[in-house]
Amino acid sequence: MICVEGVPTYNNAPPKKGAFEKKVEWSDMPDRMIVANHPDHHLPDNSIQTTKYNFFNFIPKNLMEQFSKLANVYFLVKRISMKNKC
Repeated sequence: MICVEGVPTYNNAPPKKGAFEKKVEWSDMPDRMIVANHPDHHLPDNSIQTTKYNFFNFIPKNLMEQFSKLANVYFLVKRISMKNKC
């Protein structure tokens, strides 16, 4: 163990490897030229879609989410039964 500025550092620790990590050699990678503001269309884009709803599934998903709570089902049944009495 080596202490550098009060922080212990272990230089004999084994390298960390993830379960799905495979070793990639740079010699196996193809050469490519990277130019600013010119996307490489051979690679997938890095867009992320984080929307929960779209135009077609808003009402079904919203109703399922609301009526998954027992209190909302209770008040719906109560409202329907009150409407039938009038």
